[in-house]
Amino acid sequence: MEKITPQIFSGKICTNFQKMPIEKIAEFLHKNSIPVEKFSHEKFETCAAAADFHRAKKVPAAKNLFFRDKKGRKFFLIICAATREISKEKVAEIFGQKKVAFATTENLMENLQTFPGAVSPFGLIFDAEKKVQIAAEKKFFENDFFNFHPNENAQSWRISRADFLRFLEILEREVFWF
Repeated sequence: MEKITPQIFSGKICTNFQKMPIEKIAEFLHKNSIPVEKFSHEKFETCAAAADFHRAKKVPAAKNLFFRDKKGRKFFLIICAATREISKEKVAEIFGQKKVAFATTENLMENLQTFPGAVSPFGLIFDAEKKVQIAAEKKFFENDFFNFHPNENAQSWRISRADFLRFLEILEREVFWF
């Protein structure tokens, strides 16, 4: 039996992964013939910090926000332009909820195997029970390419709109468009 050694994952020691989430995401994309272009960079913890990088790559920056319902049983991923301001009230309206809150770090780890500052739709590969509902901004998805973190905020991976939509189709995920 292979010994699992503790690894540092965003400042926390994790022993429950044989491979880091980024490696699992890369394997999933490769296995499903979904090409991405990979860029390493300094850690970006906010959309504002990443703005110059994305401008230089001529690809619009994405903002990925993770919410939960009042009881913490339902989870919601918002994908939109980094420049878009979106209120909790708007998120609640999109998903037919009375009230939503930002999900906790524990919610992120359990559902998407990521942490604050590295929320990514690529983390949906870890949501086998499909607890996470997805909403995406129509206008943002008019772009041909996007950059998303691969659950690690020191990298961005460029993916085409067609390949990203195929990624969601492979995962059998429905998207609410707003």
